[in-house]
Amino acid sequence: MIGLGLAWDAGSWIDFSRIAPSLGLFAGAPASHQQAGPLLLACLTAPRARPVRGWRAARSPAGLPVLLSGWIDDRADLAAQLGLSAATCAETLYGAAFERWGDRADSLINGVYATLICLPDGTIRMARSPLGGQSLFYAADRSGAVAASVPRPILAAGWQQCLRQQAVTHAVAQRIDDSDELGFFEGVRSVPDGAISYLSRDGVRTDRWYDLTAVAETRCASDGEYVEAANALLARATGNALGLARQPAISLSGGLDSAIVCDELTRQLPAGTTLRAYSFRPLNGWEGQVVPDRFYDDQPLVEQFLRSHPQVHCQYTDNPGVGFDYRAPDFFLATGSSRPSLILDTINRPVHEAAARDGCDWMFNANSGNLTFSQSAPWACADFLRRGQLGEAWRAARGNRGDTRPMWRRMAALGLLPLFPGRLAEAIRAIVHRNDAEPHPGILRGEAIDPGGLHISGFPRVSSHREWLRALKPWLGLGAESAHGYEQVFGIRVRDVGHYRPLMEFCFGLPTAQLMRGGTDRWLARRMAIGRMPEAQRLNRSYGRQNADWYPRLAPRVAELRRAVERMAEQPEIGPLIDTARALALLDNWPESPPPPDSPEEYLLRFAIPATVLMSQYVDFVTGRNAA
Repeated sequence: MIGLGLAWDAGSWIDFSRIAPSLGLFAGAPASHQQAGPLLLACLTAPRARPVRGWRAARSPAGLPVLLSGWIDDRADLAAQLGLSAATCAETLYGAAFERWGDRADSLINGVYATLICLPDGTIRMARSPLGGQSLFYAADRSGAVAASVPRPILAAGWQQCLRQQAVTHAVAQRIDDSDELGFFEGVRSVPDGAISYLSRDGVRTDRWYDLTAVAETRCASDGEYVEAANALLARATGNALGLARQPAISLSGGLDSAIVCDELTRQLPAGTTLRAYSFRPLNGWEGQVVPDRFYDDQPLVEQFLRSHPQVHCQYTDNPGVGFDYRAPDFFLATGSSRPSLILDTINRPVHEAAARDGCDWMFNANSGNLTFSQSAPWACADFLRRGQLGEAWRAARGNRGDTRPMWRRMAALGLLPLFPGRLAEAIRAIVHRNDAEPHPGILRGEAIDPGGLHISGFPRVSSHREWLRALKPWLGLGAESAHGYEQVFGIRVRDVGHYRPLMEFCFGLPTAQLMRGGTDRWLARRMAIGRMPEAQRLNRSYGRQNADWYPRLAPRVAELRRAVERMAEQPEIGPLIDTARALALLDNWPESPPPPDSPEEYLLRFAIPATVLMSQYVDFVTGRNAA
């Protein structure tokens, strides 16, 4: 993590003495730092790094101070292009690239990073890599500026801590804010994903140079060459990841993505090396309702995988006592943010906790798999229909999991309607579904249902890969600070192995027929998985469902949830948004057994109420109100 303070005027609001201690808060000591007059630079090189006496920030070849959070991939190749040693540190490499290529440098560098460069005229150059670069926040006026990986050092330095109501409203309503530069605190902004910002006393100038929808098409000569190319890129991504790890671990599920990555890790680790894996399973004794096309316990599939990978040692946890708000205050403090979707993430927290306790320094995952090499292509039916491939369109509709509609309706809904103009398609859907039960807006009041922005619950219906990329664009940079949460709270770094720009762009440019073929989704991943895992796992079309055991976890806390909802109604930030009477009625009539999976009642109890309570806890944490 990195931080910088720069006073343009002697009377600046910045308290330089608080930046490094705040940045290193979870490490138990100030981050390494240097101050020269009106400029302070700070860096935490590892989650528990101790301060280095006499530390000096890395410099570009021309002497510009450079801070970098994250990592640069393919460093040896980049160093060779720049005429530098392969051992050159990432900061100096980045600075040299900037001096050689100017703002084109970021388009030529692979990696996941955020950078700060101090220019001679007092301007701060801030940049984030595309496709979900590391977070970078800043606040400034004409007297000075502070920038950091998370908001905490900015607020500690003296910027007024004031919640931005629109951010709270959008979060509670599960919408992406109108501008991805605006965060939860007034005046604290974020450098956009895939952008370069120049900050001076006169303001900020931002160039959003990366356009996801301009990714080049990927075309190979044969089906086999697509698989070979994807496997080669995954191998390179894995090598980059392992190059930074001393004791790696992997978060392993029973699905395709993490198993493919885990297999590749074992291929590249030295012979005889044990790879630690961590997984989770439902609470002991839990017996829930099984829904077709879903699996609730990863352990049986993981065990099958392990039998062919004896060098992988897996540890399971059923997370007893872990609720939707497990260690929430720590994450509020670490990231300066919260979102309703984080209640689905808490099962991963004890997994990282265990890995850190066992001495692992990196936790690898395959979180980007579903967006890239393991993409299921929900637009496939429409795309095939538009191209006149009626047989493939029919098979794509027939293979749509969990869809019980007659085939003619599936073809109309999945293939034909997405080809219509958006407003016409929605008007037709409204007519077709006019007699259906109206979906309830959770526990939001009517006026809070649509406060603007983009709804985070899913993508609009699209008819091509390109349209899907346009829909994906606002989501990619969202919540990047959460990685710093794991880093600080558990003392372990987190890396998505598949988050390698050449691999991601290769997959974003693929033709639909490489992702869906003959009604089989995730077709590329299933071919990449040949020889990597048991056939039963490779061909399994069921999806895992996280938090399937939500009912026994929440049932003992109903009274606590009720008190939280009553208190939530009194919060000026959240109370006006919530239908308190409905939420209390749901809790007062808590069912004796779990509602049917995927039913409206299950959504309200399993997600809507606890997710809103989590946001209420965040507001209390930031405002300092007593939640007791």
